[in-house]
Amino acid sequence: MVQVLRSIYDAMVDHALDERPNECCGLLAGTDGVITRIYRATNAAERKRVRYDIDTTELVQLFTLFRESGVDHLGIYHSHPNSEPSPSETDRRLARYDNVVYFIVSLRSEPPEVRAFRLRRNSPDDDAAVPSDEPIDLVPER
Repeated sequence: MVQVLRSIYDAMVDHALDERPNECCGLLAGTDGVITRIYRATNAAERKRVRYDIDTTELVQLFTLFRESGVDHLGIYHSHPNSEPSPSETDRRLARYDNVVYFIVSLRSEPPEVRAFRLRRNSPDDDAAVPSDEPIDLVPER
């Protein structure tokens, strides 16, 4: 189970709505396993309506900020403006981090639907990560 502040959950949905019809993306951080911070990122993908990509330079800046702020990288989020909140084949193929939770905000329905997943490769040679649902526990503000 992943613990997320309600305000962070709402901020992911707001970001998805702000960027529609394109996909949004960003990183999530916190301490003691609780996601308490959101970092909107710029979608650098060529086809922003169907894919997301965070530029390497921006990722380095965000990870530096995490270190300086004393927070842990706990999650990645992006939106699916027109499809269900499940990892696409591209999402599974490009998953880079085994130790974080991936959130997908689907704008296909009203209200938007958010789901969380772990994406893990069974071996380093696997072409794509295998998704497993991660229940979301919305926690009160600290």
